[in-house]
Amino acid sequence: MKRILVVVALLLAAECVVAQNPRAVLKSIQDGDVAKSTEKFEKIGKKSRAKSPELCYIAEAMLLNMSQQSGENKMRGYEILANNIAAISSSEEVAKALKSIDLTLQDAISAIEYQSFEYVTSVDEQTTYIKYLELARKAGHSRINDIERRLEHVRYQNIMQSESVEQCTAFLNEYPESEYRNDVMKHRTAIYYKRAMESNDEALLEQFIASYPDYKPTRNVANRLMQLRYDRIFAGDDVNQMKWFMATYPEHAERKMLMQKMADIEFATLESSVPALEAFLAYYPYVEQSAEVSRRLCIAKVEEEGSVKHFVEYVKTNGYDELYPTMLRNIYHHTKRYIITPDINDATLIHFANDEGLAGYMDLEGNVVIEALYSCERPEYGKGLYNTFMLSEFTSYRPVAVTCLNGKWGVLDNKGGKVVDHNYQQITIDGDQIFAVSDVGNTATGDESGDDIGYYCDVFDFEGNQLMTNELKFFTLGYQQAYREFVNNKGETKGTYLTPKYCITHDNNILKLVDREGNSRIINWDSDEGVTDNIVVIDLNENGMTGRYFVDISAFRAIKKCPYKRVYAMNSGLAMVYDGQKYGFINEKLELVIPCKFDIEYATSFNCGAMVVTTGDKYALINTRGEYIVEDMDNITDIRAENGLSYNLPGIFITRKGSNYSIIDSSGATLVKLESNYNPTVVGNYVVDNEGNKLMFKLTPSK
Repeated sequence: MKRILVVVALLLAAECVVAQNPRAVLKSIQDGDVAKSTEKFEKIGKKSRAKSPELCYIAEAMLLNMSQQSGENKMRGYEILANNIAAISSSEEVAKALKSIDLTLQDAISAIEYQSFEYVTSVDEQTTYIKYLELARKAGHSRINDIERRLEHVRYQNIMQSESVEQCTAFLNEYPESEYRNDVMKHRTAIYYKRAMESNDEALLEQFIASYPDYKPTRNVANRLMQLRYDRIFAGDDVNQMKWFMATYPEHAERKMLMQKMADIEFATLESSVPALEAFLAYYPYVEQSAEVSRRLCIAKVEEEGSVKHFVEYVKTNGYDELYPTMLRNIYHHTKRYIITPDINDATLIHFANDEGLAGYMDLEGNVVIEALYSCERPEYGKGLYNTFMLSEFTSYRPVAVTCLNGKWGVLDNKGGKVVDHNYQQITIDGDQIFAVSDVGNTATGDESGDDIGYYCDVFDFEGNQLMTNELKFFTLGYQQAYREFVNNKGETKGTYLTPKYCITHDNNILKLVDREGNSRIINWDSDEGVTDNIVVIDLNENGMTGRYFVDISAFRAIKKCPYKRVYAMNSGLAMVYDGQKYGFINEKLELVIPCKFDIEYATSFNCGAMVVTTGDKYALINTRGEYIVEDMDNITDIRAENGLSYNLPGIFITRKGSNYSIIDSSGATLVKLESNYNPTVVGNYVVDNEGNKLMFKLTPSK
């Protein structure tokens, strides 16, 4: 080191003299005068340069690395040294020339290294380091490790200020053991993360997630990828891709929207087969189409399997619509049981008739509970929920049913046990007591109405305990009442039926509106025109409203003025209205959808999607679209609606043209044809003609 400092000192102190050969330049450099040394070097002739090139190289390198020289000159001088190091090192002339000024070659090289290194480190710039390092390796620089470390550090600093993944990767490849490796790796990950969060390239995002699974913000990239895929897939119509997305991203916030779109696409081509409908509901339990698919599944289950369970579900959800008779025929086709329960909604067991016309009971899933041993006939006297027809039904409010066995009447419990033996000529039920008549010829008169007949009865409770003997009881001939009694949730009769939810009571001239739960409120109006569960027609004269209005009685809010003289209960989505001359129908929005063009003799509502109308002296049967099912008949009897008849089977009609009768259902299917002198009697699944012949229904399955 002392020798290097001596050389440097000599270079700084030397005066350049006029010379014509490299030795003179070296002496001038030793004197330290840059200007003179430069002048002497420039005066070296071509012959000297050609004769002593190695001496010229070392002289120029030393000249350019004098302390007063610029950094660029020092770099150029070191480059001359590095490019010619082999020749210079092997030249005896160089060694002698340097020795003449008391220097060794190593001293000269060290001085050049010192000056150039000081310049390079003061610049501290990557490109300069790279160039210098390349020369240093060529020349065997004594501080090559320092140069490499400084280059590594500068590269590290530059990389940390850049957003170049390529630079990061190059650094990591070149410096596998670098102390900065972790920082560079984190920086490269951050750059990738930023690119991923700004990119719409799903492959790039996928690659990032796979490469950096433990990087905390990777969750954001995953969410971005999820949303990009959602937007792309939602914009298309590929259901398979949508299902893949649903399986891959069960946590997506808008999966319900995507599921609804999938359902919209698949519903458009959904087959009405049981497997297809079940698969749809299993995958789409809560979409807009679920109710409709459930409806179609019930229909398909009944059609393909004769499922009583799905039949009950359908009726309780959709009511007695135009599909009801078709379902009955399909159930009969599969089970040989024809359902004769008039009101499924209240039934706890289903009343059915077999192919011999005998009646039994099954549960709501179609399992036979009471074998078909009994007649399909019904009691003639007393009152049920609607009429005497319900006395032979097991209901939510009565666990016993009146049945006929071998021409005698008795009472069964809901497991088939005998509550009252089949020893009586007539039985009725009133409240929670059973009244059994041994001799219908032993009668009494004197009741207040004068219309009822008094019979002497044995009285039983529902457990079969006999409470009284020979007790006088006045019987009412059973028929469908114009004003039905309202029965609450406990099976108690509460007042005049208004809608399925409400009745009106009249207590000491005080009117009250009562619901099924027993809640009541005083009202200052009266009505017998119940349209829906909550809508009735009321004559108003308050708050500036005068005249007839449709009123929501659940909130007592007037909806709109009623232009009709009479409005009847809504059924099958339609309510019959009378404009003073003809009858038509309004829908649930209270809009007139079937014009007032019909005459009506007795029916006031649709029976399983069909209704009897008259035009002049001819009868017709129309559907809920106002289209004719049959027309130009001399008479049509709706056995569920006509007063005076106790045969309350839904969807059954008797048509007559001349002396030719047909029993049809509401779909127009003919069940029985016969010629008779008067209306035949419908009993269960057969007809009794005027000669007592039993004609079974032809129950052909139909879609």
